[in-house]
Amino acid sequence: MTRDYKNYDFEGQVNGEAFKGRMGIAVSVIPARKVFDHYGYEECFNQIDEYMNEKNLDMFGVSCTVHGEDGSVSRHCMFYSKEENSLSSHFPYLIKEIDACEILKTSNKHVDEREGGKGKYGFWDIANTSVSRKKLEAFLRRVLSC
Repeated sequence: MTRDYKNYDFEGQVNGEAFKGRMGIAVSVIPARKVFDHYGYEECFNQIDEYMNEKNLDMFGVSCTVHGEDGSVSRHCMFYSKEENSLSSHFPYLIKEIDACEILKTSNKHVDEREGGKGKYGFWDIANTSVSRKKLEAFLRRVLSC
């Protein structure tokens, strides 16, 4: 399911508040939303939590490109923050920037909290099919390295 993976270290300020942290982003060929619907949200988040602990990550994301049998292409992304830390405290800011980004052209947004407040997550469809992991990286660096 995963065909690429990379960690990003971010350090900067948002609204005068400093942050520092690490985010891991996987590239997949199956939309995260579909995987979560199949296996269950809590099971998926528990697996991601374990992975984040192993890799010392503050946030986690998935960038997905699906090539349909009819030649169509669709793109999706998911971001998750499991606990409050200096990077994840800016999750609401990241959501706002994703929604406002003209390059991504997102739709079909679903943002929520895990059961018991154990984390925050968001899923989006990306209308701009030219958005690769590298373009998503550039967006994240712009937003999270202010």
